[in-house]
Amino acid sequence: MAKKAPYILVLTHDIDSLSLKELPLSGRTFWGFVYRSVILNFWRFLRHDIETREYLQSLLYVLLIPLIKLGLARDPWQEGLHRTLEIEKRHGVRSTLFFIPFAKTPGYTPEGKRAPNKRAAYYELKACADLLQHLERNGWEVGVHGIDAYRDLESAKAELEVIRRLLPGKDRIGIRMHWLYHLGERTWRILEAAGYAYDATFGWNERIGFPSGQYRPFIPEGMNKLVVLPLNIQDGALLGEWHQFLSKQQAWEQVEQVLTKAKEVGAVVTVLWHNNSFVAPRYWGWLYELILKRAREDGAYICRACDAVEMLLRGEL
Repeated sequence: MAKKAPYILVLTHDIDSLSLKELPLSGRTFWGFVYRSVILNFWRFLRHDIETREYLQSLLYVLLIPLIKLGLARDPWQEGLHRTLEIEKRHGVRSTLFFIPFAKTPGYTPEGKRAPNKRAAYYELKACADLLQHLERNGWEVGVHGIDAYRDLESAKAELEVIRRLLPGKDRIGIRMHWLYHLGERTWRILEAAGYAYDATFGWNERIGFPSGQYRPFIPEGMNKLVVLPLNIQDGALLGEWHQFLSKQQAWEQVEQVLTKAKEVGAVVTVLWHNNSFVAPRYWGWLYELILKRAREDGAYICRACDAVEMLLRGEL
């Protein structure tokens, strides 16, 4: 099926947070939620990039924060993952979800300094065994959203072991580094030695496209089996105020350019949409669904990261 398709669309999600309740009140991620709900969404409302209902709902969630923290009101970020899965079930597709292995661990920057505290996750993955097993049983793929795996072999093995223990019997496990931290070939050597099947980090945070002109997954020179799956389209690169902060029309135009090029050259296009991007205060699910719709219209093959990697290893790409 994939051989006949004009291009391949790979669906992935980075799971940075599983609930608003889990976030510390003193953290930048928590106050970022408040800022985006109240101030940024007002600006988005004025430029018609968010519906009235969505803006009012984001304001309501801010008012309900005390009750959300007490577990007495609906947690929008707790619904983010459910919304992600429901959309994919409705479209008849499955994706890869990368989970952070250790809570309250920001890790280190590529320069060797302690990373900002906001890089840390606050969910305990060891408490999510049932969720991970449910995902794998129902066709989704679970991978590692790495913290320090890119820096040294000990960290890479430790982060991989967390997933292996929670998913016994799962052989091939992939990784994408949190915040796309990477040290190039050094990281690839570390990840291969640790036992990862693929690395889905190779790409940009601030823009979309084909990094280094790579249109398909590849095994780096000097590597024996580690597959690199380039990242092509990321939600925050397009719509995040910390990067391009594009309008709906501008974002779709950039996506169309990537998909058109993919169709021309038979590329593999990897999409990253964070689970919390489907709910307040971002409400970016509309673009994810547009991508799925366009891919269907183009006759693209839509799959998980592991499927694209397997196709490469079988010589089908």
